[in-house]
Amino acid sequence: MSTIHDRIAKAGIPGQVTTAFALLAVAALGTVTLAPRLAHSSGASDHPSYAVVAITGEILIVLTACFLAFARKHLGMPTTWLLFAVLYNAAVIVAKFILGPRGIYETTFQLGGLLGPPDYNRPGQLASAGWFTLVLYVLVFGAVHAFFRGRAQRKLGVGRRFSVVAKVLITILSVVVLVPTLVVTLFAMQAYSDAVSAVTGIALTLCLWLAFGGSVGAMRTAATQAVDMRCIAMLTSVFWVGLALLVLYQALWGIYMGILISAWPLKTVQSSGK
Repeated sequence: MSTIHDRIAKAGIPGQVTTAFALLAVAALGTVTLAPRLAHSSGASDHPSYAVVAITGEILIVLTACFLAFARKHLGMPTTWLLFAVLYNAAVIVAKFILGPRGIYETTFQLGGLLGPPDYNRPGQLASAGWFTLVLYVLVFGAVHAFFRGRAQRKLGVGRRFSVVAKVLITILSVVVLVPTLVVTLFAMQAYSDAVSAVTGIALTLCLWLAFGGSVGAMRTAATQAVDMRCIAMLTSVFWVGLALLVLYQALWGIYMGILISAWPLKTVQSSGK
């Protein structure tokens, strides 16, 4: 364990984990580019085969679980962390690659309204919407990390103590940034849940809660391990690995949805303006 401790403290993320992540990215990229070809041969006239979509997500879950099992050993995390990390990432993958595509193809998008969705049939607007979703994921993941990092630092006696003025400013900034973002997100989720089927909407909501719970469990376990080994760098390494996975998923989702939509354009109607 001391070897793992020294490696994390000096290098942040071990080189073996970086190599494994690169292999994961290559395997996942191959999956999301080859799967649409299979979907094209077995899909309906107006949407890709949902069975193929589900299999794509399942393959990504298996690949990610293998990567996390490898990373757990080199990051010095306990088995409990692996279980929470797999739950978190599996829930994100199900939401983005299984339920997300199905929900999008269940929806007829009304274009032209003031608060209406962009035209996802255009690659640029699809990418913009996807990266906005990534920002929301990162904000939540970063907030969970910041909370447990601060608690771990206080236990180790190295936490930064903010003055009352600093705490007030941080609170105001958080409200100014997070509240509008939350309001817009809730409106968007409400509009989306009204468009998709009840089963898909409930499943998506459940996945998001499971993802949040998994992220909290994984960060809490990593923070406990960091305190036990007196090495905050371990927690930082876990954060960067999680962030890298979120960015990878978003990039893969953009490629995957771009290929699917090029073969099966989404259903849209033009707003009457009334």
